[in-house]
Amino acid sequence: PTGTPVTPADALAPRVANHGLGVAARAITALYLGLRALAERRGEGEVVVPATVCPSVPLAVLYAGHRPRFCDVDPGTFCMTPATAAAAVGPETRAILLVYLFGKAVDPAPFAALAESSGAMLIEDLAHAPCSSWDGEPLGTHGDFTLYSFNDAKVLRGTAGALLTRDPAWAERIEQLRPTLPAKPPADEARFLGSAFRDFTHGLYHLLREEGLTRATGAVDLLRGPMRALFLHEAPPRLPADALRLLADPRGERERRHGKIRRYREILPAAWEAVGFAAGDLPWRLPVLTPGHAVQAAAIRRLRAAGVLVSNHFFPASHVLGDATPGHAREIGLRALNFWLDEKATPDSIETTARELARLTP
Repeated sequence: PTGTPVTPADALAPRVANHGLGVAARAITALYLGLRALAERRGEGEVVVPATVCPSVPLAVLYAGHRPRFCDVDPGTFCMTPATAAAAVGPETRAILLVYLFGKAVDPAPFAALAESSGAMLIEDLAHAPCSSWDGEPLGTHGDFTLYSFNDAKVLRGTAGALLTRDPAWAERIEQLRPTLPAKPPADEARFLGSAFRDFTHGLYHLLREEGLTRATGAVDLLRGPMRALFLHEAPPRLPADALRLLADPRGERERRHGKIRRYREILPAAWEAVGFAAGDLPWRLPVLTPGHAVQAAAIRRLRAAGVLVSNHFFPASHVLGDATPGHAREIGLRALNFWLDEKATPDSIETTARELARLTP
């Protein structure tokens, strides 16, 4: 998508009960700036992070000087629950990072209450769920920080991250921290770092999966240093006007994606458990749980050979970064697939999916 860069203030601010707005080159950079400001004001500590998440999220926690404390997730939503988050909260907790994975909304109120009772901040990560709502209210109304991602692979297209905050003093400090960011690496170096990060993390995950995800790698140091330039840099944001129009009125896109989900659910084998999206959700992709790892692997091979876009991510970042205890995240890593819902999921590709899955299932 193309478009003249525009300010997101008018589109974003009415959606959340926040005041300050900071825009960075990418969402992880924006998250880092907020977490770094938190470390300066309240000291470095632990940030509760869901075990099933993109590894770049806990890396932002590490870059900011905190320690990720992984909590397990619900296999029915792929998101953390108030109970799993509460089990991870301790005296060193500085923030709870509530990630609405794949666009699935969960009730933010219990997480806000948990954060308040523990003296921690609540960060709502809307990278996958910028247009989803809970009980009629847009997500993002409970967090001290609310994170948006503009990325051509996500719901909102562009190249930027936006961090909103209830307290203008936070926004002011984040702006003061922005000049400390390095410049964006040259294009060739950025492409190399992106490929290296993907190949390294995916390779680790595949190795761990071959062992049944029974152990962790502890690859923190290998990822923390060399990959920093990939995630933390300053560059002009690209915010296409069509992404902001989607924020203002997501009804058409929501209906298109729910229509594709209905068709997928018609063709998926009965034993596969699809995440249930509510009417207020605008899903990024459709995650499902296959009966087991052998089925997961066979389905990936068959569908990709037929030219269908399908993946088995997000894998448990907890395992890659050193914590093999979250059991539901392990189960998701061994069983999950997710299916595209954007324009790449054409009627032809969905019918091809139906045909190939029928051949896979006895």
